[in-house]
Amino acid sequence: MTKPLAMAGWGRAAGGAIGVEPEVFICHSSADAASASDICARLEESGIRCWIAPRDPLPGIPYGEQLVNAVAAARVVLLVLSAHANESRAVLGEIELASNRGKIILPVRIENVAPSSSLEFYVRAIHWFDAVTDGDEAWPKLVAHVRTLVGQAAPIAPPRSDEPRAVTAPPHNLPLQLTSFVGREQDLAEIQQLLYANRLVTLIGSGGAGKTRAAIQVGEKLLDGFTDGVWLVELAPISDGSLVPAAIARV
Repeated sequence: MTKPLAMAGWGRAAGGAIGVEPEVFICHSSADAASASDICARLEESGIRCWIAPRDPLPGIPYGEQLVNAVAAARVVLLVLSAHANESRAVLGEIELASNRGKIILPVRIENVAPSSSLEFYVRAIHWFDAVTDGDEAWPKLVAHVRTLVGQAAPIAPPRSDEPRAVTAPPHNLPLQLTSFVGREQDLAEIQQLLYANRLVTLIGSGGAGKTRAAIQVGEKLLDGFTDGVWLVELAPISDGSLVPAAIARV
């Protein structure tokens, strides 16, 4: 008997729909989440089903299992190539997995960098798309090329509407930050990467070290990846652990 797709352990795909097999797995560093989401949106607007973290992993299923199954299901693994990707062990692991599975690896360069020696082993003979040199001209070509790789025919364009579409921002209760948060970029990137791989991440440090501020900054960066929103729950005033579930439920 065939397993339901959501239970097969790859989570969501195609704009967050559960139980839809992905055609493209988007591999990226957490520091490049915005660029990766933009590429994902361009592909999905053209009807190409994508799997991307942190949007698509489901709770209750080990993240590693979902990642492996998503790579196995996809026809193409699109690598968002940047300096951050060159330094990311997670990116290298995903590309190694894709290569071992015989997947098509398609690098898309978003910064003027060459692949690291580790990544070069897997992409040295592959032509990459250059969003740095080609600019906006690269995107239609990329969509057309990916469509060819996954075996899709070009869609028939719907009638054009002059009515603007409403854009709904993800819900949240994150407080407005009145000052900038500089010098902690590496910390924020590491926290994001931990959140991709774990359902619970605890920040530990002395009072005034900026743990809450860092959590809020990461929450803001991840808003677009969670359609149900990102929520801050103040637990500092609670001394009785049995009251924590009720405090969370009130948010």
